Amino acid sequence: MRVRVIDRHRASHTAGQLERTPTPLVPGQNPQSVVIKPIPELAYFRGFQIIAKFAGLFMRMLILRITRRQDDQAFAIEVRRVFQDLGGLWIKVGQLMSLRSDVIPEPVCIELARLQSRAEGFDPKVAMERVVAELGRPIDNMFSRFDEMPFAAASLAQGHYAILRDSNTPVVVKVQRPGVAEGFRRDLNFIRSVVGFLRFFSIAQWLNFDDMMWELGEIMREEVDYRY
Repeated sequence: MRVRVIDRHRASHTAGQLERTPTPLVPGQNPQSVVIKPIPELAYFRGFQIIAKFAGLFMRMLILRITRRQDDQAFAIEVRRVFQDLGGLWIKVGQLMSLRSDVIPEPVCIELARLQSRAEGFDPKVAMERVVAELGRPIDNMFSRFDEMPFAAASLAQGHYAILRDSNTPVVVKVQRPGVAEGFRRDLNFIRSVVGFLRFFSIAQWLNFDDMMWELGEIMREEVDYRY
């Protein structure tokens, strides 16, 4: 399931059933406006794209070190931008890495922690088509109001304000970005290949690859299926 309807009590709209658990709200905050950008196509040679991003980062770091112009803060920002540009699962990898201040420099951890949110949305028409396809009913049949423009967006989804027609309940409709599930699977398979290479040459064993791969697998399963 790639669409979820959530009311102030976090109601999960699945097959006509509502599951309620408390959701803390922070009143009085002005949300950041969402920039709508085209949905990028999945790169055919995704592995080469990932390698090129990290190779470019390594070369910039090497040049700065050789010329003695290395700036820890600037490097940390570059690292964050690489993970942000790759998107999808890499956002989650960066978030996990931000917790490893025991082995990763503090400026890098701080920058990677900023991957928690991203205010870039996708085409509202695509989102509305997905709502209809996933819930199996016309939008006007389900909602008395549905804001086409999202009020919030992150790496995997965006949120639309709406009001349920039957109960007049204000809700948030969380819609997953197209291609997220497939992108997650492709990137996870690439990471598995890299981990296999590192294991073969006994590189960076302190990263505890078994736990890392298990957690990434759980993240993929829970993030792309909104029944969780």
